[in-house]
Amino acid sequence: FNGSGPQSVTGTETLALKYLIVDKSADTLKLETSLEVEAGGILWPTNGVIALNGNDLTLRSSAAGTAAIGAVGDTITGDLTFERYVPGNDNGAASFVNLSSYVEGTSVTDWSGANHVFHYNEAVVGGLNAGWVISSGTLPIGGGYMAQFPGSAPVTLSYTGGLTSGPIEVDITLTSSGTAENDGWNLIGNPYPAPVTFEDVLWTGTGDRPSGFWVYDGDNGAYTQKLGSNDVAVG
Repeated sequence: FNGSGPQSVTGTETLALKYLIVDKSADTLKLETSLEVEAGGILWPTNGVIALNGNDLTLRSSAAGTAAIGAVGDTITGDLTFERYVPGNDNGAASFVNLSSYVEGTSVTDWSGANHVFHYNEAVVGGLNAGWVISSGTLPIGGGYMAQFPGSAPVTLSYTGGLTSGPIEVDITLTSSGTAENDGWNLIGNPYPAPVTFEDVLWTGTGDRPSGFWVYDGDNGAYTQKLGSNDVAVG
């Protein structure tokens, strides 16, 4: 959708698209029907306001992938629904998955099906596992979490809220415990419904910028190191 005048998406049933680009020099694209971005698809709100007008805009997620938001140059008025597919554990045991909160007002109860949700407090002195704390209530945007799901069946999470865009600051800490390899581990989440290249994350503070990051692999039960040139995936 482009141009400088008002435009509408109309229909009598939910419209499903793989890709949607809104690049308008002026005015608004208004939804007159519900719209879905298919799993693995992308919505680019590059320029021009997208007005949901009380209609649903859902970003789907499945084993095929998770729909994401592209470069944001304007606003989306109204609440979007974001899905996050959590695969089952191949060995049939409880599944541990790293998740992120990227919708304002998301709470632990929105991650239905999880037995427990944990965050990590780096400042707790002790062994490397001493910092795990059970989470409750509202989850701050940009927080990283470890959620435990039962059994081998996949789960699709769904939560609704406004689009997160613009700069997001996330504090990290380094607490000396006397054992250097146990110090400085922070569990941070991607605060956006879009992949982020780690090297593009701005770093302020003392010390050297980390050269990479680690992502938990539930099938192997261990963290896998990623280079700074790798993307931090959605949620």
